[in-house]
Amino acid sequence: MTRTKDDSVEPKLFGVSLEEHLTSSNRDISVVIESCIAFLLENVEEEGLFRIPGSTSEVKRLKSGFETGIFDLTDRVRDPHAVAGTLKSYLRELPEPLLTHALYHDWMEAAK
Repeated sequence: MTRTKDDSVEPKLFGVSLEEHLTSSNRDISVVIESCIAFLLENVEEEGLFRIPGSTSEVKRLKSGFETGIFDLTDRVRDPHAVAGTLKSYLRELPEPLLTHALYHDWMEAAK
């Protein structure tokens, strides 16, 4: 089990802006993104990793774990599809996408 450095529970993670989450947690990378990606890198050979949905109850349990400060997925998770679903849920619930609205035109130029 991993908690914030002062052993208190971090503020809400899902549904808040990435900037707010990073500022309040004093991190450079979201704990949800970092933890899920680290887990998924070990399961990259899993077929349909982001296509096949994980168990809804497992995704809810993982989200709840993140919200209460439990970030270690290695001992608690057996279904990489649930971890992928949790990551997708986190990204979907961001109020602003990672490729921000403010930089939309810059992203379009970079894509050309």
